[in-house]
Amino acid sequence: MGLGNTPFGLGTPIAAATPADQSEQAFCRYIDPNSGDYQIDDANRSLAQMPPVRQRVLIILTTVRGSSSVLPWLGVNLPRKIDESFEVALRNSVRQAFRLMTDIEKSLQINDIIIAKLSSGRVRVTLSYTDLTQADTAPDPVEVLF
Repeated sequence: MGLGNTPFGLGTPIAAATPADQSEQAFCRYIDPNSGDYQIDDANRSLAQMPPVRQRVLIILTTVRGSSSVLPWLGVNLPRKIDESFEVALRNSVRQAFRLMTDIEKSLQINDIIIAKLSSGRVRVTLSYTDLTQADTAPDPVEVLF
């Protein structure tokens, strides 16, 4: 049940109402990829939802390996220097970060990893994937800035 893989993620804000059909849901709390905050659905004032695989992808991709004292193996290991081997090293690190989901659980298939070096010195990583737990959906790619 780690990584917020429960119907409501980790904890519940006091201001949010619990969805009425919580026993039939297979979703987790929606995390805004830009701010990292949980969202409240404006229509019904309850917690916005997202598929559990997408939530885990977002958490793993935004976590730097070693930054969590509880799960030190979780996340992407960023190379120290941006040189000619940077893209290959980062791509391999992203694949290694998702090894549990791709090789063992078989809940995720990585389609493409796009790495773009920005002029500001930052790096944008875009992960395109297929959620193997929901056959009829095509999730949007996840984009993260480092």
